[in-house]
Amino acid sequence: CPPALHHGCQFSRCSDRRYIKDGVVVYSGAIGCFCRVRHAAFSSSCRCWAPPTPLFLVSQTLLDDARFVFFSLNRFVVNDTLASHAPYIAFDVFKTIRVPIHDDVWEMPEYIHSKPPNSYPAERFAASQFLRQIVPTNCLGYLRFLEIVFPPYNHACWPHDDHPALQDWVATIDWARNKINTPGLTLRLTMAGFLALPPLYPDERKLVTQAQGDQVLAGCDRILKPLACLGEDGLAQFYADFAWPWKWVRPVYDGHQQLTHHEHLLAWAQSKEEVLNERAGRFILGDRYDRIRRSEGTLEEMPWTIYHTPSY
Repeated sequence: CPPALHHGCQFSRCSDRRYIKDGVVVYSGAIGCFCRVRHAAFSSSCRCWAPPTPLFLVSQTLLDDARFVFFSLNRFVVNDTLASHAPYIAFDVFKTIRVPIHDDVWEMPEYIHSKPPNSYPAERFAASQFLRQIVPTNCLGYLRFLEIVFPPYNHACWPHDDHPALQDWVATIDWARNKINTPGLTLRLTMAGFLALPPLYPDERKLVTQAQGDQVLAGCDRILKPLACLGEDGLAQFYADFAWPWKWVRPVYDGHQQLTHHEHLLAWAQSKEEVLNERAGRFILGDRYDRIRRSEGTLEEMPWTIYHTPSY
């Protein structure tokens, strides 16, 4: 990858490294892997990064300083999807149909006829796991930016009030609120949307009914509600990015024939999402919402959407 796009790629997989020459990606032509991270080997061209674990083992002070720098200066994106690196893909079909992966898998009958799930399949959100198990408890106060992403689960997959995952989510936020430095934390909650085709995606959004869309929004609200206590504790910033469930349903636009241009239709749909986002922001920030928005404005584009932007 060009360093300007993915800066970190130049510090991994040295044997597969490519470089940019005169605007063209050129393969390095390595004869083998001599990566010092992967093997007991040495190469003058290896720049692969590895954490200085031996230094952490001999110096608690260095470990504490490194943790502070790592958790306070990085932006963390926690994606709830169970399988894929793409936040808009909710479930990994390969785990259910057990077929070999090849270029034509999308056309295989096993893929086409596999059924999407009809309930939330886990007992804990990825965000709960991140806060309780990934970040050391004494480092939660170092967090400065956290984005929580939920893929476009279908109307049947959002956990209900009695679901273990939602109960654990409520307990996790209550447990973490006194350990997080809320006045120094910016939180973004993304409820992603995508014009999708089953079964890799849990539902085809252009077929969503009014009742199904209402179920999706109700599921989003159940996840949003426990975060209100962070706003009460003085959360520095909160941004919501909620997809309007009916954005891709063509009959929705039938009553708006005056919106003849694609740009006008898109702007109209985005206005619906702005209402959802403002509603969520006011719910979390309360009376501080207008003041914070005037002083801070909107947040920049999310880096993980470079290759996975929703289609309209």
